[in-house]
Amino acid sequence: MTASNEVGEIQCPGDIAGQARYILQKAERTLDSVGLSMSDVVFTRDFITTTEGYGATGAVRREVFGDHLPAATGVIVAGLLRSGALIEIEVVAHRGG
Repeated sequence: MTASNEVGEIQCPGDIAGQARYILQKAERTLDSVGLSMSDVVFTRDFITTTEGYGATGAVRREVFGDHLPAATGVIVAGLLRSGALIEIEVVAHRGG
C-alpha cells in the first residue's frame, strides 16, 4: 500500500513519515471495512527508497500501534511503481478465533 489517494496521487510528497502515517491510516480503514483493527496486525514490511527521514517512521508506528507493535521488516529498494512514493507498507493482520 502506498500513500496514494483514490485517484492515484501521492500524498505528503517528499515526507516519508507523512507518507507512512497516511498509509497506516488507509490500512486502518481497510481493516475496519472487514471487521478488523490495527490491534489485529501481526506484521508489517516497509519498502523504502531512502533512509533519509526513515527514523521518523518509528514514531509514526508507535503513534498508530501504541503498545501493540507488530513484527516489522524494512527493505531498501531502488524505486517504487508510483512516482513520488518514498515508502510502501505491506500490512498482515490475523483474525483471532
